[in-house]
Amino acid sequence: MKTISIVGWNVGFQKVEFTKMLMSELSYPLSDAKAITDAVLDNQRRELRVQDSECDRVLSRLSDLGAKSAPANET
Repeated sequence: MKTISIVGWNVGFQKVEFTKMLMSELSYPLSDAKAITDAVLDNQRRELRVQDSECDRVLSRLSDLGAKSAPANET
């Protein structure tokens, strides 16, 4: 597993699509996905755990949606 840190957002951040992506691609329930989205909008750092094989794809998707993110560490 790898950890991705979301450290902020860019102008044009697609918050609804970001929430949907967390639910569909990372299997977060709506309440958790919305809480992560709200935290990102409040400039709070959040970490997501993803499979090693999915890390690059998820990072790219996050960037496309306007989230500022980076790999945090590997475990």
